Amino acid sequence: MEAKKKEEEEKAQKAKEDAMKKEKMTEEKAQKLKEEALQKEKEVEEKAQKAKEEAEQKEKEKEAEAKAAAGGGAEEEKPAEEKNEETTPHVLPVEPPTETKPEVDLSSVEMSMGKMVEHPEFSKISDRGFQHADVDGSGHLDVAEVKKAMTIIQAGVVADLFPGGALMTKLDDKTAEDTLARFDDNRNGTLSMDEYRAFTKAYILGLVLKKTREKAENGESVDVVAQRIEKRVKDLDAMSRAVQAQEEEAKKDAGRGSAPNPKSRMPPKRREPPPQGGAGGPPDQGQLMELFEKFASLEKWQSIMLTSFADLDTDGSGEMNANELSSMMEKMQKMMIRSLFPSSSLEAVDEEVLMGLMTEYDKTGDSRISKDEFVGFTNAYMRLLVRKGAENFPQDIPVAYGGLTERIASMS
Repeated sequence: MEAKKKEEEEKAQKAKEDAMKKEKMTEEKAQKLKEEALQKEKEVEEKAQKAKEEAEQKEKEKEAEAKAAAGGGAEEEKPAEEKNEETTPHVLPVEPPTETKPEVDLSSVEMSMGKMVEHPEFSKISDRGFQHADVDGSGHLDVAEVKKAMTIIQAGVVADLFPGGALMTKLDDKTAEDTLARFDDNRNGTLSMDEYRAFTKAYILGLVLKKTREKAENGESVDVVAQRIEKRVKDLDAMSRAVQAQEEEAKKDAGRGSAPNPKSRMPPKRREPPPQGGAGGPPDQGQLMELFEKFASLEKWQSIMLTSFADLDTDGSGEMNANELSSMMEKMQKMMIRSLFPSSSLEAVDEEVLMGLMTEYDKTGDSRISKDEFVGFTNAYMRLLVRKGAENFPQDIPVAYGGLTERIASMS
């Protein structure tokens, strides 16, 4: 036991050291991003200042010419020593110094973000984001896929921490190319999974710090952002505990052999053959979608969704952010869609579809879904999945039809 305990402590220490190294690398990359952004901003300001000075100089020259023309040249130009006995060195005209804004203390946000991006569950979310962005399934992200990943990160994670905020950085191909080049360690023109993980941490950290600084300079509290991040960390802790509990239960079940499983993990009952479709044949996609609409309108089903909403709304705000919705839709997929379409894995939530529906159903424009909007949102997401399942796995339509028929019967 002592040897095992010592081995576990050594593993924990090594994991901690690795995390500290990764965090240091993340901070260095984030600092580099910050310095480059500041340098570009400085160059733009210098060009604007130079253009302004040139315009002012031309204006002065025009005024001098106008005065000379009006005075007929009566007044002769005095020697320099007569003009001003105390000569001064030539300097470029400059704007009066602007008021320097006090430095914003972002240490609490940085500390909270460090905990979040190094959390094991965050790594899993990041990996799912990689798989979603990897459209061609190559295991690497090209420029277009990196741009898609950046959009998802901004819309999902950052908008979650800054309710009501729009995308904070305009994304174009050049931005995606620069980002890819910065994190493409082996210079092969794409991002691997490991490179993507480093990019995700640095990108999110940079965006959150930038937006927090902007809000602080406008008089808003930095602590509010830090508290939101800490809540996300607690959510990730809860996810870890839930996964661990499921794994422990699975081990117990395996050890029981033929012992019955708890009801929550009992295999579904064997289904009877589904009702026949038109002309006595099997049901088609159209009939399946009609049946889904009947199912979606059931009061019992809507009641189940509202109960689920209340369970996930741990802070009692009456709203769900993008991360909470993603978690909820993932549960819905596992609970229903997989049983309707056995041939489909549906491992990851389609974040792009999710964000598109958020835009459609988010009536207040605050990047959150209220309780009143939730039922319509969920039915819309499930409707898309059922249609997608029917199109991609037509052989499962009879099974899906039978499954929905059973659910309608049990909820009616």
